[in-house]
Amino acid sequence: MNPTLQHPFIGTCMVLAALVNLSSASAQDATLTPQEIQASWVGKTVVGTLAAGSLAGKSVDFNLNPDASATLGGAISDSGTWRLS
Repeated sequence: MNPTLQHPFIGTCMVLAALVNLSSASAQDATLTPQEIQASWVGKTVVGTLAAGSLAGKSVDFNLNPDASATLGGAISDSGTWRLS
C-alpha cells in the first residue's frame, strides 16, 4: 500500500491508519490486498480523539471517499486525495 496525498496532515493520518491496519493484519497473520483495504476503509468514517497539544481531548473524524477524496473534520479540518498503488 502506498497512499499518495496532497496534504501532510492527511498523509500523517494515512500512515497512522495504515499502521493500525497492518497491526491488525499482523495479528491475523495475513496480508491485505488493495481490494481488502478499500473494502475496510473506503466510505467509512474513522473517529478518534487527539491525545496531545492544544487540541488534546477534541475529536476528529477521517474519511476516505470512493471518489478518491479524503476529508478530516472535527477539531481539525482538511481535505486531499488518496490512492492505493
